[in-house]
Amino acid sequence: MAQIRITLFFFFFLFFLLSITLSSTSLNVTTVLSYSEDLSITTNFISTLGIDAELQDGSNFTLFLPTDTAFNNLSAASDTYKFHSLLPFQQYNLIKAHMIRAYITPTDLQSIKIVQRQTLSSESVDLDGYLLNITAINNSVVELQTPIVHHSIVTRAVYYRQPIAIYTVTKVLLPKEMFGIHKHYHAPPLSQIRPHILRPQPPNSGVSSGCEFSGLVLYFMFLLLSCI
Repeated sequence: MAQIRITLFFFFFLFFLLSITLSSTSLNVTTVLSYSEDLSITTNFISTLGIDAELQDGSNFTLFLPTDTAFNNLSAASDTYKFHSLLPFQQYNLIKAHMIRAYITPTDLQSIKIVQRQTLSSESVDLDGYLLNITAINNSVVELQTPIVHHSIVTRAVYYRQPIAIYTVTKVLLPKEMFGIHKHYHAPPLSQIRPHILRPQPPNSGVSSGCEFSGLVLYFMFLLLSCI
């Protein structure tokens, strides 16, 4: 009987370790974003272009995603007609230009002074291009910039649990490598920008964590052993 318990314990312990590994990399970004009504356009891009699958490799990522309003405002700009004629691979590069390979919590984000980061598009297209500037002003307003888009403000922490953090931004971060220099997409004066405090928010209720899943595994493991 003791030998059976040892064997079962060893089996469930291995399964427990495997469950931790799998659950930590199984976050589906599309599922997380489906709880945000103001991210339907970005969610559709991430899903149809297969980007959500790429974000499940276990690496650290931070996503700065434009809201639907940001895309609608872009549509009204007279010199952004290129957006509507982008081919799928160009849409792919555009969306990945809003993502960096690092996990940044709200606290860390608000403490950034001035930093320039490569995006996922930098990795796949041009290491010297598709760069993103991140600046925190007075520990409250966090703004992102590309060479042609300024003062895209981080407004909300949608989700943050390592390895992925997701934030909303007020403007589509157009890369100059795709859209060139234009003159009509002006930012409002900084004095008109309302500060946004990225207060901690609980993860979406529809997303289960690896710890919760692993806890269930342990519970049933010891329940079974106690019955032997």
